[in-house]
Amino acid sequence: MTDLLLAGKVAIITGAGRGIGRAVAERFASLGAKLVLADNGASIDGKAHEPGVAQALAEKIGPAAVAFEQDMASPDAAADAVALAKEQFGGVDILVNNAAILRDAMVWKGDPADFDAVIRNNLSSAWYLANAATPLMRAQARKGARAGAFCRWFRRQGFTEITAYRLMPGRRPGCWALAAFGRWNWRGRASPPMPSCPLPPPALPKVCRPQLIC
Repeated sequence: MTDLLLAGKVAIITGAGRGIGRAVAERFASLGAKLVLADNGASIDGKAHEPGVAQALAEKIGPAAVAFEQDMASPDAAADAVALAKEQFGGVDILVNNAAILRDAMVWKGDPADFDAVIRNNLSSAWYLANAATPLMRAQARKGARAGAFCRWFRRQGFTEITAYRLMPGRRPGCWALAAFGRWNWRGRASPPMPSCPLPPPALPKVCRPQLIC
C-alpha cells in the first residue's frame, strides 16, 4: 500500500513539456500518478515546433510516463491520447487541459485564421479530450473503481484587446462546470495561474486537486 495522493491514478496532461504543464506533470509524478505527456513542442504562437520536449520529460520521469506528440487540436489526436493511456496504464482518471497558444492583436487588426487557431487549440482541444475520455471514465465509474477529475487553467484579464485568448476565461470554467457530473463522481477545476490567483506559485499544482465548481 502507498499513501501517495495520486497513486493508481492516470492523468493526461496537455502542454506537458514545458512551463506550467511540466510543473504539473512533475508534481503529479511525485504523488504517484501515471502520466500521458501530450506536447508537440509548439511555440507560444503555435507556428514553430520543438520536437521531443514530451519525450525528454517522459524519460526523466521514467516508466510512469509516456510521451504523446500529436497536435491535440483534433478529435483524432484526443482519441489516440486516450487509447494510449488505456493501453499503457489501464485507464484515465484525470484530464489536465493546459496546452494553449497565443496570437494577440487588436480586433481590427486580427486575422480570422489566427482567431480560429486559438479557439481550436485552447478551447476545442479541451472538449475533444473530454469527449474522447469520458466514455472510458464513465465505464470506470460504473465499476466503482475510479473517480474522475478535470482541470483547466484560464487567464483573468480585461477586454482591452478582444482576442480569442481573452475570450477563453468565459468559456473554460463553463465547459468544466458541465463536465462535473456528480452522478459519476467526477470533479472539475478551472484555475488562473496568474498574480490574481490567491495561491502562491509553490502551491500552484495543488489547485488541480478535485474540487466541484458547478
